[in-house]
Amino acid sequence: MPIESALGRIHKKKYCEGDKNLCARYKVASSIRKEKVPIDLFPIMMEEANQIIQKYKGKISKKFLLTRQCEKS
Repeated sequence: MPIESALGRIHKKKYCEGDKNLCARYKVASSIRKEKVPIDLFPIMMEEANQIIQKYKGKISKKFLLTRQCEKS
């Protein structure tokens, strides 16, 4: 969705200029990294944002556990 579109301007006003904590894109960027925000994630897609965060944090946890197991060997 182009930010210049009518809907884009509405989203920008509500999420970018309003309460950023309501924005799915901001949530992913602030929870993990902005590079992990999918281009097709819209500000209203909070459920998808939560899934992305859980998936990413799950990968980090598994990697951490494997590293710890290797260190103990």
